Amino acid sequence: MERFDVLSIGEALIDMTPQDGAFLPKVGGAPLNTAVAAKRLGLKSAVCARVGKDAFGEQIAAVIREQGVSDSLLQFDETRGTTLAFVHLDSHGDRSFSFYRHGLADTALALDKDCVEAAKNARCVHFGSVALAEEPERSTVLELAKAAREAGAMVSYDPNLRFPLWKGREAELKAEALAAAEHATVMKVSDDEAEWLFGISDPASAVTEMRARFGLKAAFVTCGPKGAFGAFECGTFFEPAPDVKVVDTTGAGDCFIGAALVKLLNVDEIDAETARDILRFASIEASNATTRKGAF
Repeated sequence: MERFDVLSIGEALIDMTPQDGAFLPKVGGAPLNTAVAAKRLGLKSAVCARVGKDAFGEQIAAVIREQGVSDSLLQFDETRGTTLAFVHLDSHGDRSFSFYRHGLADTALALDKDCVEAAKNARCVHFGSVALAEEPERSTVLELAKAAREAGAMVSYDPNLRFPLWKGREAELKAEALAAAEHATVMKVSDDEAEWLFGISDPASAVTEMRARFGLKAAFVTCGPKGAFGAFECGTFFEPAPDVKVVDTTGAGDCFIGAALVKLLNVDEIDAETARDILRFASIEASNATTRKGAF
């Protein structure tokens, strides 16, 4: 079994991105975005996801291969279509989403033996809460995260909350998102997500609480143009965001955690200098990701 540095599990989908009054189909999905970031920054990455056996599914598979990410664990669904997410950008480049996902391919991600073996052998498994919205994908992703953790791998978790997928089920979303964190050794949330999940408006306090509550090796709270906080055993640190011209924030958080994993997988002990280096590197890469349209 091939061993991956980062195995991202969950949704691979099409981001319908606004362009010239129309929507352009671009490959995305938070776990895939993170796998691409990790690969571009030097790690061997793979995606375990399910797409439709349709034109969009073939587009996703082609782009995964083009980016140098392994598609050996990509599943094709004969009866369900590929998930779509329509991206809406405001005047500041910040985005919101409308999903066409219920009952589509990524929600049917199957727990096959190859995925289980890959999770057990990976150095890091990464996942988010979008996968928790529907079964059987929810159980599949949690089983893979559990298998990785039990095998001694790093488990990275970015809740990446998407409220439209949980309309009328917000209490369930919070419960599921917090329960999933019990599998993690690394976790990243935005400042808005931190306040919603933990009821803490101060990001420095929130990131410290996250690390202590879940026993994390590293915890991050990103604050968009204001910068990012990181908490480690050696302390809590802040890094201001580089000053860039923001075009599209889609995928910036995914790039942040991908960059952080590159550093975390290559250190044994984290002292203050190393912690600042991890936070600075992730912040720079995430900021760079906002200067062009699209998730990558």
